[in-house]
Amino acid sequence: MAVYKRKIATYAFQPNDTRDFNLLATRVLKNVYLTFAGTLTVAGGTVDGTLVQDGVLRTLLRSLKLLANGSNIIDVDGRMLYWFNAVITGSPNVLVEPGVTAGAHPVRAAFTVRLEQLASAARHAGRIDADGLDNLDLRIETGNPDGGIVTGGDRAETLAGNMEIVAEYDTDRSAFRGGYRRISRHTYTNAGATSDGRINLPSDVIVPGLLLIAVDNGARSDNIVNRVKVSVGEDDERRDLSWEAIQE
Repeated sequence: MAVYKRKIATYAFQPNDTRDFNLLATRVLKNVYLTFAGTLTVAGGTVDGTLVQDGVLRTLLRSLKLLANGSNIIDVDGRMLYWFNAVITGSPNVLVEPGVTAGAHPVRAAFTVRLEQLASAARHAGRIDADGLDNLDLRIETGNPDGGIVTGGDRAETLAGNMEIVAEYDTDRSAFRGGYRRISRHTYTNAGATSDGRINLPSDVIVPGLLLIAVDNGARSDNIVNRVKVSVGEDDERRDLSWEAIQE
């Protein structure tokens, strides 16, 4: 067995952009690493804005999808991917957020699409045999740093830098068992108080876990959710946990 990494591309950041990167190879895909290094330039005006929480993450990756033969295997944004990695590994990836005053500010961020970390008990179930596919693409969509990273004030913000995209493969296909888990996002939006917000999850797959991010006016919050219940159908309640218990 030999594990190796291959550089897929160096992507020069462009705001509100969509790009596809081909990951197809005659190997088994394990993980994908994305590392950004750049500069946020704040210029003009006289009034500083405010740094948006998770704004760097969501601007660099407004959307990330891993597409196998056109079907979504992974569908997340930068915030979800960053905090998912933090939960899985016990520590988040690199994140250096910029200042908001006039001038040039360094920005750094790293993301990992951890196929192996999603694996079930079956060996290699978290990998993708790329040789058995017609298409395997990584699609990223970016946001606008002016308003996405810094909001308010009267200055203009521009982001420049490169994202290095590296794929990790395994040459050992003999133990591959042909399965992988998916990550998909589901959103519930509420404009006022409610005691019964619901998110409908797919019923034709096994759901091994959930990452819940509660957001209030754009910022993560631990104060707007009291309890989380998981039910099958209307009355078959399987889990009833407090928000505090979920975070332990």
